[in-house]
Formats: sequence, structure tokens, C-alpha cells
Amino acid sequence: MFVDGKSVGTVPKGKPFLLPGLAPGQHTVKGVHQGFEPDGPREETVYPGTESTVNIKLLIPRRRSKQAEDKIKAAEVAAAAQVRAAAADAATKAAETVLKSKAKGEFGDELIDKGIADLKRLLH
Repeated sequence: MFVDGKSVGTVPKGKPFLLPGLAPGQHTVKGVHQGFEPDGPREETVYPGTESTVNIKLLIPRRRSKQAEDKIKAAEVAAAAQVRAAAADAATKAAETVLKSKAKGEFGDELIDKGIADLKRLLH
């Protein structure tokens, strides 16, 4: 914990941290913890004859935040690839069904093989 740019100690998690004798007026406070996004610096006011409370919240760890963003991006890329592959497979199967019902004999077999190969090449 820093007050006016000077370290004033370590705040125990979930417990109050008292600074008796802090002069009334504006003070700059900053909460830091290695690997986490800092809280502050920000201005807080201490009024004469009163007790002031400052809440410090440290945000998610920096490394975890970057890792989470990277995982989301990778999942989006993988999902898009899966959608493309599923669309290509569905189009291939639909074309095969139509061609099988319309084309018969050796010519039909050649046409089906060529159409399926072309679809796979174009859609993947």
C-alpha cells in the first residue's frame, strides 16, 4: 500500500489496515500486488476528527488476463474452422444426394466423383 508515493505497509487480505496519525487533507493512494493490475493512484480525502475508509481492489492478474484473451481468440479461430468444415461437409453430402438421384450409370459415377472432389477443394 502506498500513500503519497511512500510505502506504508502490507494490507492483510480481508482485514483493515489502519494508518493512525495521517494528516487531514488530500492524499494519493495506490494498492499494488505483484502480478496484479494496481488500484490507483487516486486521490482520497481525510477529514479532521474523522476516521476515513479506503477500499482497495486489485483486478485479475495481468498474466491470466492475457492468457484468457489468447484462449478466447484461439477458441474463436477453432470455432470458425469447425463451422467452415461442417458447411463443406453438408454441401458435399447434399450435392452427392442430388447427383445420385439425377445421374445414373458410369457417367453419373464420374460426375459424382468430380463434383465431390471439386466441392471439397473449393470449400476447404
